[in-house]
Amino acid sequence: MLKLPADLLAELRRYREWQNAYKAKLGSKWVECDRLFTKINGEPMGIRSPCKYFEKFCARTGMRFVSIHSFRHFNASALIMNGVDVKTVQACLGHNDVNTTLSIYAHSFQEAQARAMICVADYITGKKADAQTPESASA
Repeated sequence: MLKLPADLLAELRRYREWQNAYKAKLGSKWVECDRLFTKINGEPMGIRSPCKYFEKFCARTGMRFVSIHSFRHFNASALIMNGVDVKTVQACLGHNDVNTTLSIYAHSFQEAQARAMICVADYITGKKADAQTPESASA
């Protein structure tokens, strides 16, 4: 089961309410499907639709475009750097095998381990935990 932050869940519920009102306006022109995000008439989106939308959004706003896959990588890296265990990261990413997660994100796990060891060392020596970064500790 996917767990979502309460504010995101509330936003998705607001979107669903808007969609239901829009569906009522369209009446029989609405095509029922099991998706939350659909084409304007309710049909399932094409596989590239979110990416195309994001590309247009970036062009319109002047924001630097990054691939949709970059968001997946960011998500995994953020989880790891915030101390989430590898089995949970594996489950969030949908990897069948924990070794897949470990091999793809080995650099992030190594950096997280280095940060953890700095915290331990700082605790033992009485220094502030945020006084060093892994880079400054190895310099």
